[in-house]
Amino acid sequence: MRTSRFFPETRAILRRSLNPREFIEATFASCGFEQRCHELVWSEAALNWNDYAERLARRADSILVQLPDSEFKRGLQAVRAYAAGAATDKRVVEPIDFFVFHSL
Repeated sequence: MRTSRFFPETRAILRRSLNPREFIEATFASCGFEQRCHELVWSEAALNWNDYAERLARRADSILVQLPDSEFKRGLQAVRAYAAGAATDKRVVEPIDFFVFHSL
């Protein structure tokens, strides 16, 4: 998650909330699937950092919503400060795990 550098408190929440790669692979294997591929793909999160800050401000993210208000506000201020100096034509992307499994 790209936001963890601005919201360091989210790292612990992410560890509790998201299953590790090995768990996902083992779960599918136990159901008779073979992994064909795993890679990180880049997903566009926003048109630019200003747009990203405005999206985060809605607090509609299931991880960010778990933060106390003070931590959320501090992180959002950090994102906005970064956005103020960032290129307006550079899209914000986040890595997403992509798996392909095949039924045996």
